[in-house]
Amino acid sequence: MQGNEPTYPIYSPGSVMGLFCNALKINATINLIYLKGRYSFGGGKAYGNYYYDHLFSESDTVSIGVKVSSLLRSKIQNNEIYTLKGFIEKNIKNSCVELRFVVDEIIQHQNQALKLCL
Repeated sequence: MQGNEPTYPIYSPGSVMGLFCNALKINATINLIYLKGRYSFGGGKAYGNYYYDHLFSESDTVSIGVKVSSLLRSKIQNNEIYTLKGFIEKNIKNSCVELRFVVDEIIQHQNQALKLCL
């Protein structure tokens, strides 16, 4: 009976997560893109010279994690609207594929006080 047994690949949970993470190859993960939203500071500490914050859509509560260097973050004001240039980084955490925007450049800052006066 050993010769008639079906053969099929057997995966570990980690290898399945890696397969899906690596399968997410779209232009936004390869090329630089622009994101605009309300910047929100995360924790107060830098880890390896990077801060981990959030960028929220202007019209709702949807957000993406942001990884930004200490130098660039020193130029950002909390809860202000920014247009940022960077790329999408993928990470596996708690059995989930997480997307994070890595900031390469601050393109524009839209002051909230000016917007409210208009």
